[in-house]
Amino acid sequence: RKRERIFAISYLRELALSSPNGVSRMDKDFSQFLIGLTKRRNTHIFVFSDQGGSPNERREIFSPFLSIRVPPSFSAAFPNRIHNLKINARERTTTHYDVHETLIDISKGFKSVSPQSSNATQGTSLFTEI
Repeated sequence: RKRERIFAISYLRELALSSPNGVSRMDKDFSQFLIGLTKRRNTHIFVFSDQGGSPNERREIFSPFLSIRVPPSFSAAFPNRIHNLKINARERTTTHYDVHETLIDISKGFKSVSPQSSNATQGTSLFTEI
């Protein structure tokens, strides 16, 4: 069977802005969707937000939410990359440019030869220590 590659992005802005509880109305559906994705053997899942609900919430503005789930087989095969990802999550300031480079890294099968795999941005893959 040919390997199927899928890339999807969902932008839930309207739900979030329609009411303070807008996104929570989708919790059950979104949960089922994410659980379904985890059943795919080779799926990386990124969930992130831009800034949170209010511009007055300093923590969300300067540290927006980002969560990355890698497949168990990836963790077993590349423990050093997982180590770098954890260091970057706890101890480094990262940007959406880094998320972009991480997506490029995944799409190219981690075959990039340098930490900065693309000259198009100033980002570094989150699987490389920043």
